[in-house]
Amino acid sequence: MQVDHIIELQVAPPYMRSEFDSWANYELLDKVSNEASGNKLKLNIATARAEQVAYDPSAMNRVLIFDRVDVEGGAPAGQRWSSDDLVAGEQLDAFEDLGIAP
Repeated sequence: MQVDHIIELQVAPPYMRSEFDSWANYELLDKVSNEASGNKLKLNIATARAEQVAYDPSAMNRVLIFDRVDVEGGAPAGQRWSSDDLVAGEQLDAFEDLGIAP
Protein backbone atom coordinates (compact mmCIF):
# COMPACT_ATOMS: atom_id res chain seq x y z
CA MET A 1 0.00 0.00 0.00
CA GLN A 2 1.15 3.51 -0.77
CA VAL A 3 -0.20 6.97 -0.10
CA ASP A 4 -1.47 8.37 -3.38
CA HIS A 5 -2.85 11.73 -4.44
CA ILE A 6 -6.46 11.54 -5.66
CA ILE A 7 -5.72 14.46 -7.99
CA GLU A 8 -2.10 13.91 -8.96
CA LEU A 9 0.44 16.60 -8.13
CA GLN A 10 1.75 16.38 -11.71
CA VAL A 11 -1.49 17.98 -12.92
CA ALA A 12 -2.00 20.48 -10.10
CA PRO A 13 -1.29 24.13 -10.89
CA PRO A 14 2.01 25.10 -9.22
CA TYR A 15 0.37 27.84 -7.13
CA MET A 16 -2.10 25.28 -5.71
CA ARG A 17 0.42 22.53 -4.98
CA SER A 18 0.11 22.84 -1.20
CA GLU A 19 -3.67 22.46 -1.44
CA PHE A 20 -3.32 19.29 -3.51
CA ASP A 21 -0.63 17.89 -1.20
CA SER A 22 -2.95 17.61 1.79
CA TRP A 23 -4.93 15.01 3.73
CA ALA A 24 -8.10 15.83 1.77
CA ASN A 25 -6.37 14.75 -1.45
CA TYR A 26 -4.77 11.53 -0.12
CA GLU A 27 -5.90 7.96 -0.47
CA LEU A 28 -4.21 4.64 0.14
CA LEU A 29 -3.68 2.66 -3.06
CA ASP A 30 -2.15 -0.72 -3.69
CA LYS A 31 1.52 -0.42 -4.72
CA VAL A 32 1.25 -2.07 -8.16
CA SER A 33 -1.62 0.18 -9.28
CA ASN A 34 -0.05 3.33 -7.85
CA GLU A 35 3.30 2.78 -9.55
CA ALA A 36 1.76 1.76 -12.88
CA SER A 37 -0.58 4.76 -13.02
CA GLY A 38 2.16 7.16 -11.92
CA ASN A 39 4.54 5.94 -14.61
CA LYS A 40 1.84 6.08 -17.29
CA LEU A 41 0.85 9.60 -16.27
CA LYS A 42 4.48 10.76 -16.31
CA LEU A 43 5.01 9.27 -19.79
CA ASN A 44 1.79 10.75 -21.19
CA ILE A 45 2.62 14.23 -19.84
CA ALA A 46 6.15 14.01 -21.32
CA THR A 47 4.67 12.96 -24.68
CA ALA A 48 2.17 15.84 -24.63
CA ARG A 49 4.94 18.29 -23.73
CA ALA A 50 7.17 16.99 -26.54
CA GLU A 51 4.33 17.48 -29.03
CA GLN A 52 3.79 21.05 -27.83
CA VAL A 53 7.52 21.88 -27.86
CA ALA A 54 7.83 20.53 -31.41
CA TYR A 55 5.14 23.02 -32.44
CA ASP A 56 6.23 25.86 -30.11
CA PRO A 57 9.66 25.62 -28.38
CA SER A 58 8.60 28.18 -25.75
CA ALA A 59 6.20 25.54 -24.36
CA MET A 60 9.16 23.77 -22.72
CA ASN A 61 8.81 25.77 -19.50
CA ARG A 62 5.11 26.57 -19.59
CA VAL A 63 2.39 24.91 -17.57
CA LEU A 64 0.46 22.58 -19.84
CA ILE A 65 -3.31 22.96 -19.66
CA PHE A 66 -5.36 19.95 -20.70
CA ASP A 67 -8.94 20.37 -21.87
CA ARG A 68 -9.84 16.69 -21.47
CA VAL A 69 -8.63 13.41 -20.03
CA ASP A 70 -8.97 10.14 -21.92
CA VAL A 71 -8.98 6.97 -19.87
CA GLU A 72 -7.22 4.09 -21.61
CA GLY A 73 -7.40 0.42 -20.71
CA GLY A 74 -4.52 -0.36 -18.39
CA ALA A 75 -4.49 -2.57 -15.34
CA PRO A 76 -7.69 -3.43 -13.50
CA ALA A 77 -8.81 -0.87 -10.96
CA GLY A 78 -6.56 -0.89 -7.94
CA GLN A 79 -7.63 -1.37 -4.39
CA ARG A 80 -7.96 2.01 -2.70
CA TRP A 81 -9.05 3.46 0.59
CA SER A 82 -10.28 7.01 1.20
CA SER A 83 -9.34 9.05 4.26
CA ASP A 84 -12.66 8.04 5.86
CA ASP A 85 -11.87 4.38 5.14
CA LEU A 86 -8.46 4.79 6.78
CA VAL A 87 -9.92 6.36 9.90
CA ALA A 88 -12.33 3.40 10.11
CA GLY A 89 -9.42 0.95 9.68
CA GLU A 90 -10.85 -0.65 6.53
CA GLN A 91 -7.39 -0.94 4.95
CA LEU A 92 -6.55 -3.54 7.60
CA ASP A 93 -9.02 -5.94 5.96
CA ALA A 94 -6.59 -6.23 3.02
CA PHE A 95 -3.95 -7.64 5.36
CA GLU A 96 -6.43 -10.13 6.76
CA ASP A 97 -7.48 -11.14 3.23
CA LEU A 98 -3.84 -11.87 2.45
CA GLY A 99 -3.37 -13.79 5.70
CA ILE A 100 -1.04 -11.11 7.11
CA ALA A 101 -1.62 -9.94 10.65
CA PRO A 102 -1.72 -6.12 10.78
